[in-house]
Amino acid sequence: MADMRTTRRTAPEWVRSTALITLFIGICTAAIYWQVSDHSFITFDDNIYVTANTRVQQGITAQGVSWALGMGEGPYWHPLTWLSHMLDVELFGLDAGMHHVMNLLFHVLNVVLLFTALRMATGSPWRSAFVAALFALHPVNVDTVAWVAERKNLLSTTFWMLTTIAYVHYARRPSIPRYCAVVLAFVLGLLAKPMLVTMPFVLLLLDYWPLERVRAVSGEGSGFLTEGEKSGRLVAEKVPLLVLSAASIVLSAMSMSDTGVSVSRELVPLGLRVKNALVSYPLYLEKLFWPADLTFFYPYPEAVPLWQVAGALVVVLAITLAAAWSFRRAPWFIVGWLWFLGTLVPVLGLVQGGLWPALAERWAYVPYIGIFMIVAWGVPRLVGRVRIPRTVLPAAAGMVIAACMALTWQQVRVWKDDFTLFSHGVAVNPDNYVAQVNLGEVMARNGRYDDAIFRFREALRVYPADTLALTGLAQAYKDLGETGKAQEYYLEFLRYKPDDPKISSRIAMLYAETGQDDKAMDIYTRMIEHDPSHAGAEYGLGVLYAKKGDTVRAEEHLRRSLRLDPSDAEVHSSLGVVLMSQGRVRDAERHFAEAARIDPESEEILGNLAQARRQREKIETDIAALALKRRSEPGNGAVLQTLGMLHAGNGDDAAALEAFMALADLQPDNPGALYNIACLHARANRTDEAVLWLQKALDKGFSDWNLLKNDRDLENIRDTTFYRELMERHGG
Repeated sequence: MADMRTTRRTAPEWVRSTALITLFIGICTAAIYWQVSDHSFITFDDNIYVTANTRVQQGITAQGVSWALGMGEGPYWHPLTWLSHMLDVELFGLDAGMHHVMNLLFHVLNVVLLFTALRMATGSPWRSAFVAALFALHPVNVDTVAWVAERKNLLSTTFWMLTTIAYVHYARRPSIPRYCAVVLAFVLGLLAKPMLVTMPFVLLLLDYWPLERVRAVSGEGSGFLTEGEKSGRLVAEKVPLLVLSAASIVLSAMSMSDTGVSVSRELVPLGLRVKNALVSYPLYLEKLFWPADLTFFYPYPEAVPLWQVAGALVVVLAITLAAAWSFRRAPWFIVGWLWFLGTLVPVLGLVQGGLWPALAERWAYVPYIGIFMIVAWGVPRLVGRVRIPRTVLPAAAGMVIAACMALTWQQVRVWKDDFTLFSHGVAVNPDNYVAQVNLGEVMARNGRYDDAIFRFREALRVYPADTLALTGLAQAYKDLGETGKAQEYYLEFLRYKPDDPKISSRIAMLYAETGQDDKAMDIYTRMIEHDPSHAGAEYGLGVLYAKKGDTVRAEEHLRRSLRLDPSDAEVHSSLGVVLMSQGRVRDAERHFAEAARIDPESEEILGNLAQARRQREKIETDIAALALKRRSEPGNGAVLQTLGMLHAGNGDDAAALEAFMALADLQPDNPGALYNIACLHARANRTDEAVLWLQKALDKGFSDWNLLKNDRDLENIRDTTFYRELMERHGG
């Protein structure tokens, strides 16, 4: 009874102490990171996930959910992350501060879950609290928290921790419902980011320590036995999770393939990736124990010397051998070290997607937990061998946490906005061409073109094939009015990516703006040859033909552009202008109206629509007046001619045909009337009638061969034998 009373007294104390620890760490974390509430979005990836992503900006919609679950944008499949960003927009719009605050809340949640998982698994509240505090407040984790685009890392870690807690719960008393909870949390984590693919192996490590589901039994020979069952059972438990991991890897690979994400082998060849992967481990440890010069992007070196590779191998092997040698006496050492080694494997860069850095602290958000565990359990073990006052160790831990808080406070400030972040990146490493380019773009947006040009040139000094720097220079010179230099850098870009449609379009437009229409048309033509579905190139050709006065070809290309992209207001408007020049006012009005529906804010489109409506109303008034005059002067051929043309321009082909037929009856030798009748039949796809009336027009002396060759109204008879022979006879 005495033990039961003690339990009743101590259980609430444990709950209170746990709550106080988590509350204290959570408050410290929030206090250090709260400054992110005043931070801006970063153009480096935040645009992909939020600020330039139209699907995310619509919030939670049925179409958005469907897109997120499909193979959307990005280097890998992570639908839960997309939905998280959509929910933020649904709740807060594009308030950058609130998006950052949500990241902070996820980080605080991860800290609490990590402490809970370790406390449950080890039964050691203070060591678990120290690990959680390092995880919460160490500066190496700043980019994960202060970067909106890293929501995927935070969210996947939330489910990593929930999976761990569920697994500890399952390991204490295995059952199918408890195992299902493990699988559910694991699947949700994979849907946030495939970083969890290594988790089945981590769970095997936890089986050894601290859960002690695998225990060495002295006198039993060389085997390991579980408490009451063979160790194979523990491996079998992980098989469903391994299958899910494999499926996640396949889906990520498919996503990368579908979105065209790849890495240049010339920039990062396989040999360099392997060497960099090996030296990354000591570098990550260096960043952890000496967190200086942290930055958002670490470019790959041109080469990794063999002595660095050899040194890294020595370090990794030495620590691994030490951990293996002490695995019985210090199981936390081998578990923490293998946790660190294994969970970094997916992000070592052996397989890459997109712009891939040599290393990134954000990728070690979960791996560093293994090192934190070694420190939390190892330092007391070492200190325990030396006689020192009991207060020294807690005081030292407090000093470490205080130092981390000070460094983290400073590092969070680096992420305030684009200029601060990229300036810091350049200050840390002037050869960081990614930082130089991004800083140049910030300066260009602010009109500081000379500074921007300097930054772009610095990027090219390091990496001459940096296409972002080349386009930045071209755009800066264009904005300065130096079109010759702009063309030079765009052409330099095309040396590296000759089929890039965006830059090809830019240089074509630049040629068009400077009166070099033929060069622009050549580029647009090559773009269409390479990609017949390029709506922008069709539009560019349409505008240039219209500029030359060739309205037939202009209409042809503009209509092709609309077939490829029916929602482009500018193309509808341009086609309307061409149709107006042809006198086809009603068709023009229809396209202007569609353009105004798509872009109701455009004053130019609204002006064109108003003009077309006035013109149509005038035509209708003129038609009414001519109809009256026709009744009073039935033999007036000029009235019938004008009436027919007005009806045709107004889109009333039946009325136009009636007027021209009346004119042909009145003037049977009028070739123009006969030709117009042929055109109206051809427009209605009455091929035989069109050929018949065209032959009559020719018999009566119609001889405008240029019109016969280019008149769009005759499009439907161009494949007839009659028309082909006619063109052959007259050099068409």
